[in-house]
Amino acid sequence: MRPLIVTAIPVLLAVGGCSSSGGIPSSFGSGGPGSPGPSPTIDAGSSGGDDGGGEPIGGDDGGIASGGGGDAGTIARQGQITLQSQSDTYAGAVYQEGFVAAAFDVVWTAPGPSGCTRQSFGDCTVTLCDSTRKPQSGATEVSAGVVSVGGGLQPAQLTDSPPGNYSTLSFSDGAFFRGGELLTASATGAVVPPFTLSVQDPSAVTVTSTTAPQGQMWHIPRSAPLTLDWIGATAGSVVVVLTATNNLDQSNTVRCSFSGQDSSGQIPMEALSLMPSAPGTIEVESFDTAETTLTGGWHIVLESLIPALDSTGAVFMAETKLD
Repeated sequence: MRPLIVTAIPVLLAVGGCSSSGGIPSSFGSGGPGSPGPSPTIDAGSSGGDDGGGEPIGGDDGGIASGGGGDAGTIARQGQITLQSQSDTYAGAVYQEGFVAAAFDVVWTAPGPSGCTRQSFGDCTVTLCDSTRKPQSGATEVSAGVVSVGGGLQPAQLTDSPPGNYSTLSFSDGAFFRGGELLTASATGAVVPPFTLSVQDPSAVTVTSTTAPQGQMWHIPRSAPLTLDWIGATAGSVVVVLTATNNLDQSNTVRCSFSGQDSSGQIPMEALSLMPSAPGTIEVESFDTAETTLTGGWHIVLESLIPALDSTGAVFMAETKLD
C-alpha cells in the first residue's frame, strides 16, 4: 500500500508573500541571511486595523499575502482547515484514505517586495517566486480551541497541545468523504474567535486525455497550449497545478481553476511561456472552499479536496519537464 498523497494544491498559509507547503515557522525573527534581527512583538488578539493592514488572500491565488509595501510591514491573522479524501488503486487493490488538518497563525512580514510576481490569463495564474528576494518574515501559532468537523463518513475533532499546535488527523482505513456531502467545520474559540463554516465536498474526476507516459517524464512544450480532459462533474472547481523548479531558490507555478461542471480545461501558451524550461510536476484535484473574516481581522479558509484519478483508478500525478 502506498502512502496518502498530500497534494500541493490547497490554499496555503503564506510567509513573506510566497506559499510554503512545509508549514509556517513557529517563531519570529526567522528571516534569511542578512535579516535585521528579532521581529517586533505582536499581539495575536489585537485588531488588524492599525498594524500595517496585511490580509491574506484565500481561494484561487495559492495563499499569497497582500500588502508588504508599507514602511511598517504587514501583519496577517489567518487560519486554514483542510479536508482531504483519496481513493487510489495500487497493485490491483483499491485504498481509501483521508485527513483533517488545521493551522492558525499570526504572520509578520517586513516591508519590501514580496519576492513574487503574478500574471493571470483567463482561468490560470502564473506565480514566479524567488526566495532570495523575499523580505524577512515569521509567524506564531495560536489556538482556535477545539476544531470539529461533521458531515463526513467519520467524525473528526482536533485539539491543540501546546496551544496552537494542531496534530493532523489521518484516516488510513477509509475515506473521510465520498463526494456530495455538506461538511461543516467549527471552532470553540480561543485567541481566534469561534466560527462555523460549511463546504460542499467535491467528487473525484478522471483525467481521460493525456500523453503522459506511465512512470516516465512527461515533456510538455511551452510553445502550445496544454489541454486536459476529464469525466465526472463535481462541486466547486477542478484545479490544475503545474510546477517547474530550475533551482532551490525559485518556485514557479501555473495554477488554473476550472468550473466543476466543465469537462476540459486549457493552460494557455502565454502562461506556459513564462515558466522556465525545468522539471516539475502536474496535479489535478476537485476543490471547494469557503471563507470568512472574523473580529480582529482573522481570515479563515475551509477547503475540501480530492485528487483526480487516471484511467487505471490511481491518483493522477506526473513528473514533467517543460521544453
